[in-house]
Amino acid sequence: MVLTALLAGFAASSTKLTRILRGVPKVTRASDAALLDGLPAMGLMLGALAVFSVWIPAPLLEVMHRAGDIIGGQP
Repeated sequence: MVLTALLAGFAASSTKLTRILRGVPKVTRASDAALLDGLPAMGLMLGALAVFSVWIPAPLLEVMHRAGDIIGGQP
């Protein structure tokens, strides 16, 4: 979930940066999108990132510890 949130944030940042670097569009298109259309999705992703930054579920933590033991050479 954290990876998904990070990827979504990176994609949004990349989209905005691309629009900034490319400049003003030659043809303007009418948009029916409201100003706050993406706010609930962004809030959900940021909330998940905040929660999983400080709390990791026990099964996932166990998998991470086992992976660390395998990488460290312990059986």
